[in-house]
Amino acid sequence: MLGVGSQWILCQQDLRRTNPVFQTGLTNSWWFWTLSDNGVWDWFPETALEEGASDNPANGIPLCSPP
Repeated sequence: MLGVGSQWILCQQDLRRTNPVFQTGLTNSWWFWTLSDNGVWDWFPETALEEGASDNPANGIPLCSPP
């Protein structure tokens, strides 16, 4: 869970996993690599923070490097 305020989002990647969407007709599979409130690093759906354009990365967030 991410709380309100500043977040530790390091990067984003298209994981080809469906995000929850809140506007009819949009789809998205981009996820943020972030630190949760309980101190665990994990993927968080982009659409939970920014609806953005369908299937596009969020502006201003770097892409994750492949492992």
